[in-house]
Amino acid sequence: MMKPIETSPIFINLRPRLFHKVPVLETLRFVKMFQNYEPFYAKIKFFVDNMVENAQRFFMDDIYELSVLKRRLDSGRYKISRRGRLILGMRLHLTYDDGIKYNIATNIVREIKIQPIVDLEPKILRSQETASTAKNLSKTIGEEMGINLDELHYA
Repeated sequence: MMKPIETSPIFINLRPRLFHKVPVLETLRFVKMFQNYEPFYAKIKFFVDNMVENAQRFFMDDIYELSVLKRRLDSGRYKISRRGRLILGMRLHLTYDDGIKYNIATNIVREIKIQPIVDLEPKILRSQETASTAKNLSKTIGEEMGINLDELHYA
């Protein structure tokens, strides 16, 4: 018997937004404010490193949850009602939107060419790749279900 998609474990706990869990905007503000003050370079490196690690962990969790969701959808055990399509679209849009916003924010940070950020460049790029992977996975699942994430505006 097919269950509604809303009963999938991915929907049991609400997914927080990236900017509520990871201090992306605060880090961006701090870097912009103190980029010209060399005594703050150690703090800048600490805050950017912290942001990158937490965002990487956040998007890895998203990739795991979306992979489980995709596997369950592909197994044919779930049916998608109108309500389920709406809930699924909202969930996919959160990951898609957070991935775009995170990549924009980290690109702004990377444009500031100071030593602490140059040192963290490979780590920043890895976190951007992880965010892009999560974003692309949510878009792929959405396309397979007939949900266009570019047109949704839930958040």
